[in-house]
Amino acid sequence: MTEVRSPDAAENSFAAAAIELITAWARGQDAVRGLALAGSHARGDAGENSDVDLVFLVDDPDAFKVHDGWPESIPWAGLGSSVARVEDEEYGVAWSRRVRLHPRGEIESTFARPSWAALDPIDPGTRRVITDGCRILHDSSGALARLCCAVEQELKRHST
Repeated sequence: MTEVRSPDAAENSFAAAAIELITAWARGQDAVRGLALAGSHARGDAGENSDVDLVFLVDDPDAFKVHDGWPESIPWAGLGSSVARVEDEEYGVAWSRRVRLHPRGEIESTFARPSWAALDPIDPGTRRVITDGCRILHDSSGALARLCCAVEQELKRHST
């Protein structure tokens, strides 16, 4: 279900390059404590037009909303792309910025506090994200690894 690795060649090449680009950018941001790839790209069954779903663990998620220029600080030109449009969505304890790129590609970046990865108890929404597919890309605090391990253990207990 979860592992720490780089995207492999079998994945959509544009998405794989975008994931590598964002991961490098995130590792250079002191505010980013963790980054996980979620959904179809994490499961390895993304289609050509699937968006890239990311979860960022940061101490102050609203800082990324207030300082809304961060999508443009990612060097999209290296992918032959640029930011075409952004839309924000609220998810209770987390919020997302959907970045539509020109000429193609869509990245949904969800920002949450490290407490999103709390283990006692594991939030049902958090559990759903992890069980739907999660690949850890950056985890300076180890919170994502602990969360993924706990969810895997829960699944094993419930399947026996």
